[in-house]
Amino acid sequence: MGIAVIAGALVLAFAWTAGLFGHRTTSKTFLGDTLKNFDPGYRRAHGKGICFDGTYHSNGAAAALSKATVFAKSDIPAIGRFSIGSGNPHAADNSTATVSMALLLSPADHSQWRMKLNNFPYFPTRNAEGFLAQQKAFKPVPSTGKPDPALVEAFLKEYPEARKSIEQKAKMPLTGSFSGAEFYVVNAFILRAANGQEQPVRWSMRPHSK
Repeated sequence: MGIAVIAGALVLAFAWTAGLFGHRTTSKTFLGDTLKNFDPGYRRAHGKGICFDGTYHSNGAAAALSKATVFAKSDIPAIGRFSIGSGNPHAADNSTATVSMALLLSPADHSQWRMKLNNFPYFPTRNAEGFLAQQKAFKPVPSTGKPDPALVEAFLKEYPEARKSIEQKAKMPLTGSFSGAEFYVVNAFILRAANGQEQPVRWSMRPHSK
């Protein structure tokens, strides 16, 4: 099984994680006081995963929508990592229905395209601040081992879009393998064509058998 990129204009499944290129730094840490408990030597989130390398095959179908090199017809080296949604690096594979993919594309012009994808079609909140609020609201209370219902309700009131995501994730079946999952990038971005026309789009990865 392989993961193929759907590069047609009708699919509009492209996205780019802005702000992660080169040596750009940020002055604000969103999660510094939230995800404290994680195993030393492992990632703070998505601790259990497996790395891969391969080739991104662009068929050139999206070149009319963007002048970016990754959309020209070409083969581009790619490295990435599949992971499960748990922060526990020793978690069982079936402990969560969420699986993710991190991907780095390295075109010949020495630019880098980095992206983060999950197997659900939209992110729970409309911004990063909402994600931080979600982490705080759903953090288990020591006395009960469960989230505080009042904090959860306040969060859902401020971010009503999260309720739809939570309900859908609760119904998601377990994925049999990474190669059988469909992945969606966390954020959208603007494609800009050579004539200046702009189109908001996202990346999507769909599995195909060879």
